[in-house]
Amino acid sequence: HRFAPRLRARMLDYCALSLPLILLAFGAAGLAVSALLADLLARVDVHRAVEGVLDEQVAPLVRMLLGADAPPMQQAMTMMAVRAKARGMVDGLMPGARAALYAGGVTKLFVLELGPLLTALLLAGRIGGSYAGDVASMAASHQNKLLRTLGVSPLRWSLVPAALAALVAAPLLSAAGTALALFLAAAVGAWYGLDPSAAAPSAGAVGALLHADSWFWTRVRDALIPRLRLRCAAAPLACALPVLRADAIELATWPPLHHALKSASFIALVLAAAELSARRDADLPMRAVPRAITTAVVSAGVSVIVADWAWSRVLLQREGDYVL
Repeated sequence: HRFAPRLRARMLDYCALSLPLILLAFGAAGLAVSALLADLLARVDVHRAVEGVLDEQVAPLVRMLLGADAPPMQQAMTMMAVRAKARGMVDGLMPGARAALYAGGVTKLFVLELGPLLTALLLAGRIGGSYAGDVASMAASHQNKLLRTLGVSPLRWSLVPAALAALVAAPLLSAAGTALALFLAAAVGAWYGLDPSAAAPSAGAVGALLHADSWFWTRVRDALIPRLRLRCAAAPLACALPVLRADAIELATWPPLHHALKSASFIALVLAAAELSARRDADLPMRAVPRAITTAVVSAGVSVIVADWAWSRVLLQREGDYVL
């Protein structure tokens, strides 16, 4: 029944025509989130907290070591030396810590959470509304009854090519949007002076981020592709059930696979909501088509948010401190 042309049409519709919307949304989100995080980290000053710790805990130890008879000038000079040493250590460690927190935080935020969720909510209107409108229009114009008369399943005619195209499009669009958001985050981080090797923010520091071995992309790779800790890889049949469960969670929360699985599950919910909203009435009147589209988009958005909460519970069961 000319399945391939209908699949190609869906792929073009869902991938190519949805790409500008995804890139615009992720560009705005990437700039906003990265600018907020970079500004927050640039304003962080731990010197006052360190000096408070020195006054409360280190100063009594210094007085005890020097003795009660030590001259006040000696005590003051000793504390000045301790403060100078502590300040130097903080100044040496903070640039690298800020860079690691910024790059790792932005990567985990978009790869594990915001990327699939934002894509799914956008596609709930773009794909879910479009598919629900097509199916509802077919029901209102009695095309589904005609297909059954011709011996063709309406589900195979409309749902199968749409589902295949959507399951391919959603992870690809989410990955493309996430890549754009991370590239913009790299530029924002360099502009805010978070590069630990640069003396001051500059246009040259932003241009240096095009290199794959820059400070930002090195930390992105560390956060994006952590080491898999599978304990049953050698002998899966000999592993106990709790160990198999831990390995399954490890695989499901490994960032690249987690991103793809989350995107695919979200778009499956979007299509399911559209299918149920548009096909529940075989004799749908034409005036009810807009209501079916609205119901599909709203129910798809709610389903995606609930599923995102469920995925977050799975992510929190991951062993170790990766998500922190």
